Amino acid sequence: PTTFKYLDETISLASECGEPHISMTTNGQLLTLDKLKRLVGHGLDEIILSAHGLSESVYEDMMPNAKFAQFLLTLENLKTIKAEHSQLKIRLNYTINADNIQDLALLPKIFSELKPNVIQLRPIQKIGESDYNNFSMEQILQLYDEYVKPAVKFCEDNGITCIYPQRENLMSIGHKDNAVNHVNSVIEMLPGF
Repeated sequence: PTTFKYLDETISLASECGEPHISMTTNGQLLTLDKLKRLVGHGLDEIILSAHGLSESVYEDMMPNAKFAQFLLTLENLKTIKAEHSQLKIRLNYTINADNIQDLALLPKIFSELKPNVIQLRPIQKIGESDYNNFSMEQILQLYDEYVKPAVKFCEDNGITCIYPQRENLMSIGHKDNAVNHVNSVIEMLPGF
């Protein structure tokens, strides 16, 4: 959305029309402080920040053409905006796979100052074509207690809503025969919050 020429105008229009919740999903690579100020000023309520790593090597490997330094700068910019606009909600979407689950241990370091309102830990799933091709749940299940549970605890300790897969439901991913059951399995794995 940050490359869309009329993003500011679209957010303003939604706000003027009384839209109660205006949210945007982005990897944050093009979000400058000035752009964030404008978007929030126009009525943006929530930034959903997508990340697939919390260390430089994993982040840049999982997100080709994205720079970890820019991700950290975006977090600093969000901290500045949040201080001025406390109503702005920040959500982190983190897709867990066998190659990035260990980076969950870095949540307390990366988010020591800026606390997201929501952290959503989503298991990798094949829902289309991509360059990434390791959709196995085996390693995620093996490392669940070591990395997912502490991430959930970090959220609990810091008043962050955590949406995460239950361990027992991870085993069902990839074993469904049709799309309806696949979608239902994803919904069923989310804990109440």
